[in-house]
Amino acid sequence: DRRVRRMEVLKGRLRNMLFRELMAETLAMFVLMMFGCASMAQVKLTRGAKGEYLSVNMAFSLGVMSAMYIEPTLNPTVSLSCCVLGRLPWSKLLPYCMSQVLGAYIAAVVVFLVYYDAIMDYSGGMIMMWINPARDLGPRLLTLTAGWATEVFMCYNYWFWVPIVAPMVGAVLGSGLYLVFVQWHLPDSEINETNDFYFVFYLIFLFFVFKFSFLHLVWFLTLWST
Repeated sequence: DRRVRRMEVLKGRLRNMLFRELMAETLAMFVLMMFGCASMAQVKLTRGAKGEYLSVNMAFSLGVMSAMYIEPTLNPTVSLSCCVLGRLPWSKLLPYCMSQVLGAYIAAVVVFLVYYDAIMDYSGGMIMMWINPARDLGPRLLTLTAGWATEVFMCYNYWFWVPIVAPMVGAVLGSGLYLVFVQWHLPDSEINETNDFYFVFYLIFLFFVFKFSFLHLVWFLTLWST
């Protein structure tokens, strides 16, 4: 009887649409980060002997391609943009973001355990650019709990907040420009047919433009203040 009740409770939870969406976000981010972080760890920890910069890019691309079959937003900035554009209820923004960070954290734990010995012998600085707050915050929380303490947030003059704030700023600005220059000018009959293509293309383009501009501005101010 207890097993039957447990199964009924589990089925009831799985029927909850929000719970299923959050599971999809967590799983998708886990898949993305497993491909990306594992390849990056292999390249960095072997000092380029078993991979190179192109290998990391290809792995992240493969991770995105695989994760997209789960149909998630996959990125807090995309979730925020969907809320701004009315494609996602604002009440789902925080749960979505938390699920994405959780997926990134779990993937970082797996990569950390697999490469534990090599990581203990090698510790490099921060590399590349940040285009996904969950992708940065998840592994950063892992390093916090794995023994690096609060230094992961204090290093580089508390730089940790920039990868979180900058993509969000770029997402909002990009969404606004998409509304002004694209969606508001589409005929009603074409919105459903072409809106998705324009939405993805313009959102990605504008997001990168504003995000990298904001990052360089913050980086300049940081250097200037020191």
